[in-house]
Amino acid sequence: MCFFRTVTNNTNTPCESSSSFSLEANPQPRQLTNVFSDLYFYKLFIKYTDLFSLSNTCSLLYKSKKYLNYKLNREYSLKYYKNKTFRTMVLEKIFNPQKQLYLDLSEYVDDIRYVGHLGNVYSLNLSGCYYITDVSKLGNVHILDLSFCHEIIDVSALANVYFLNLGYCINITDVSKLGNVHTLYLEQCVF
Repeated sequence: MCFFRTVTNNTNTPCESSSSFSLEANPQPRQLTNVFSDLYFYKLFIKYTDLFSLSNTCSLLYKSKKYLNYKLNREYSLKYYKNKTFRTMVLEKIFNPQKQLYLDLSEYVDDIRYVGHLGNVYSLNLSGCYYITDVSKLGNVHILDLSFCHEIIDVSALANVYFLNLGYCINITDVSKLGNVHTLYLEQCVF
């Protein structure tokens, strides 16, 4: 059992209630909502912003790190893109980035050009990044949104992507090598 004594409520004042919870030995991702015996603590846990630190505070929660998903907001996604030190720090904290890391770099029109170092994430939203031309290193991304990326021509390296949105990518001429893609959106693409 883990015990947490001081928590913060909506008014940012400390609460004096302590909560306890137990974690199943092998939780599945969809079962994480059932691992807490105290509903009050579970609601606080869901609102907690730094799940990695929380999981490090208790050895029982440490095992759950491999089931947590980390979605970086647009600000931190851009920092991940630009800052190698920050990117290294994030990758060290995550159990498996290819199954847990979500990045949103959509509509950073002038900032995003080279995306080769982003191929080790689970979900990548690059919608509206007009200056991207080479996506050959993004073949291991599970969910990839490249809609409105007008400069992309060759997408043959993206055959292993599970969900691929190429809507409004007007310069793509051949998608014949994308036979393994489970869900492929090609809205307004001209062949």
